[in-house]
Amino acid sequence: GDRHEQVVEDLEQDRIDLKGEWLLAAGPFRGVKARLGVADYEHVELEGEEVGTRFRNDSWEGRLELPHRPLGPFTGAVGVQAARREFSAVGEESFTPPSVTDSWGLFAFEEAATGPVRWQLGLRYERQEARAEATGVPQRSLDGLSASLGWVWSLSEPWSLGLALARSSKLP
Repeated sequence: GDRHEQVVEDLEQDRIDLKGEWLLAAGPFRGVKARLGVADYEHVELEGEEVGTRFRNDSWEGRLELPHRPLGPFTGAVGVQAARREFSAVGEESFTPPSVTDSWGLFAFEEAATGPVRWQLGLRYERQEARAEATGVPQRSLDGLSASLGWVWSLSEPWSLGLALARSSKLP
């Protein structure tokens, strides 16, 4: 009969995450929140003693958030997020060319409270560009827009009534 070799996966990931926050005494913003993550991932499929396919995924992602001081009844934050992913799969059974994906987004979240009622509004725009390192493969650029609106009425502790509407977009 057919002899199937067992495929064993050898995984290795190194990741560094940094987070920080600076409080500001004056100005329109209460502070600055920052986050940065860097990952180096490798996944090797071993067929017996031989390397079958080697997958690499190196990436970084950063986020900067600026919570603002109250503007009338409104409190909230604005920010920006960016990321890059470099992917490759090398081997006889590889079907994906190496690629680089860059993305960035702008976002805002606001909340206003008037008595027992709170209004919440969120908005995010995202742009993604993916390009393969192969001839004949077109570069893809995608845009996404997400928005949400929420209403929360605090009846009495611990009860509240809420209503939310949302439109979400997730880029591939």
